[in-house]
Amino acid sequence: MSDTKYNFNPQDLTILIIDDQPQSRKAIRRSLHKINFQEVLEASNASQAIATIEANNPTLLICDLAMGGSSGFDVLEKVRYQNLGSDIPILVVTGEASRDDIIKAVDLGANDYLLKPFQADDLEKKVIKLLNAFASPEPLLQKIRTTEKQLLEGKFHEALQLLGEASTLDGKDLRVRFLHAFALSKSGQISAAEKILEGVLAEQPAYYRAHALLAELRLIKGRVGEAAALMAAELEIHGKQPERHTQLGQILMEQGRPEEAIDHFRKALLIDQRMRPALLAMGHAQIKNGDVNKGLYYFKRLRRYYPDARDALEAIVSTCERIKDLRRAELLLRDLKSANPEQTDASVILARVYFMQEKLEEAVALAGELTKTGEADEANLIMAIAEIKNGHPEQGLLALENIKNSQNMSYVFRLMADLHLQLKNPAKAEALALKSFAAQPWSEQALLVQAAALMAINEPGKACYVLMRASMLGAPPDVISHQIDDAKNELKKLRKVHPAKGSTRIAS
Repeated sequence: MSDTKYNFNPQDLTILIIDDQPQSRKAIRRSLHKINFQEVLEASNASQAIATIEANNPTLLICDLAMGGSSGFDVLEKVRYQNLGSDIPILVVTGEASRDDIIKAVDLGANDYLLKPFQADDLEKKVIKLLNAFASPEPLLQKIRTTEKQLLEGKFHEALQLLGEASTLDGKDLRVRFLHAFALSKSGQISAAEKILEGVLAEQPAYYRAHALLAELRLIKGRVGEAAALMAAELEIHGKQPERHTQLGQILMEQGRPEEAIDHFRKALLIDQRMRPALLAMGHAQIKNGDVNKGLYYFKRLRRYYPDARDALEAIVSTCERIKDLRRAELLLRDLKSANPEQTDASVILARVYFMQEKLEEAVALAGELTKTGEADEANLIMAIAEIKNGHPEQGLLALENIKNSQNMSYVFRLMADLHLQLKNPAKAEALALKSFAAQPWSEQALLVQAAALMAINEPGKACYVLMRASMLGAPPDVISHQIDDAKNELKKLRKVHPAKGSTRIAS
């Protein structure tokens, strides 16, 4: 039973305290325990808080504003812009906030605030006031909150039933209609969801959640151009979304629009300068846009922030290979190896660069170093390449198949695909090329191997599509144009022999 002065049962609720000061969290927790709250979680910064919110769906947030490197404003924005549970009460408790900070917090959706140092009674009164109001909403809001709870638990059929009841209370409410579209989309009724969202946007073009969900549904249907336009509209309304900027930038790259992609990657990095996918994507976009030095700068920056970022080293090598300056890659990798001898991935990739320059002795010497450090998989990779260079594809393939957990399975899969092509196993080659690209989605080399495999199994239409994707990712134009011409010629031959079948291939 709940206490007589509550409209809620404290023992049924979860509260999250967000503060970088352990003593402050301890004081707030003590006050909450006095009023019978049992489920009290803690976070010391904004990113930890956001992860805790997503995992636990708390009922109330008690949030500091300044937290040594992160901000309570980030938490406010994240919660108020999320699709579900965006109206949970938030009490700002801060000791260093100016009047402008308090106004900003309220504008972003804080329900109330309390200045440090505070009395326990003051905290108790504000918590009870907020939760009493939250626990006694008007009927429509109660239906919406219950629906959101069902959606968060994956109970989509039950949610749709509740939304039908909510519609009888107010069928024009934007939140009800959005949740209806959301529930339909989760139930697989994509077209019905799209129709609702299109109606919402026709009436309220600034409703960014509708832009966001409709963009995702367009992507599911493969209507990428429309999805990109919807994402751009969404970001005009709510621009502080580094992941969304990066996603849109990657789509623009696929469409061959690197300048526009760079703009979105830059916006993502202004919000989060260490964002790993944005750094990698920015490097590729700069190179695609013709600025190799800037591209290499972003790859090096990625590796500096994340010493395990092997994809940054791979990108450096593929770029230097493309511009025919492998010596530049060699020098950079040697410097990395000397500075960080424990980072064995630099040794493996350096060995590959040696192979590419026909420096077999230097590469094999690196394999010996790796064997001594217990890096058998990486040593096997180098020895596999040595076998391939010496004209022994079967032995090379055998060595690659012994690799269980290389740090660069993308490259391993691509080498295996190439060897299966040489050994006249194109179907196996295509499957491995797909695995390679899945492990490293910026690898135009994997796409080139896949295209060759498709040509070998008489699929020139699909090969054309794959080659065009490789071109958008930066494959050399002289190589691509020649291969596309070959694929088109084969496609013409197929049309003459099987016109109906040929047209089907093009459509697919």
